[in-house]
Amino acid sequence: MKNVCMDSTLIIDFLRGKSAAIEQIADVTRETFPCTTSINVFEVMHGLLRRKDNKAMEVAEAFFNSCPVINMDPRAAKKAAAIAAELENKGMMINVLDTLIAGAMLTNGCQTIVTANKSDFQRIKDIAIY
Repeated sequence: MKNVCMDSTLIIDFLRGKSAAIEQIADVTRETFPCTTSINVFEVMHGLLRRKDNKAMEVAEAFFNSCPVINMDPRAAKKAAAIAAELENKGMMINVLDTLIAGAMLTNGCQTIVTANKSDFQRIKDIAIY
């Protein structure tokens, strides 16, 4: 079984109780080893803290405690910088947080992401969209 990264878009929809996200996470957990990154934790928690939604923060904490989280380290940062430079040179810049997610994923052997943000991640070679 391969690792699949759950992106913030999926996690947020899951936490909101959206049936499509719930079904997608069920599929992912049945067929792969799901994980996420510390960048995704940041994105989700940042949004919840801005909204001051304490109940949702507790649910998010439980979610993140239940799955492996790939941390950003110097190797991942270097990979993300290479991705960002390559895309910039091609005139295809994407959100910097998405390059950090990709760098963390790829340096940890994860090449597939589940996301609603297909337009950014499909620009990154070596990353497949689930």
